Amino acid sequence: MSCPEHEHHGHEGHGHEHSHGHGHGHKHHAYHTHEHHSEDGITITEHEGALIATVELKLIGAYDEIERDLAKRLERLARMIEDTGGVIGHIKASLFGGGMVSTLSTTGSSVAVSRGTDFSGRAEVAAIVLAISEERLYAAVANCVVKGRT
Repeated sequence: MSCPEHEHHGHEGHGHEHSHGHGHGHKHHAYHTHEHHSEDGITITEHEGALIATVELKLIGAYDEIERDLAKRLERLARMIEDTGGVIGHIKASLFGGGMVSTLSTTGSSVAVSRGTDFSGRAEVAAIVLAISEERLYAAVANCVVKGRT
């Protein structure tokens, strides 16, 4: 599945070593990444063999209900990634609104939620995964997180 609405930035992900010639006895590593941006706000970045999908959501409703719904979306995202053969490094989200802030986090089984206080009104989600195609990761984030479907 291809996502034709993406813009391509940067270079294909690869790493290489280089020396700066200033004689301090070690090599520097440079890693190049590329990013795909979509109309629905999902950005996919490749870095050191992993894909990182990020998206910011604008959510309206009761904070407790949004927090529960976001946890369910992350659980569905984790399940979809695993069901397609992907390996989850970490999936996390921060939910801000109504004087509250929640951090949601999973590495594949259940979603842990911790709550504190803040003042904004948005959610930021990041999924760091391996062994899955960019297209499958994009579809999983779009369906499970952005649209809230299974």
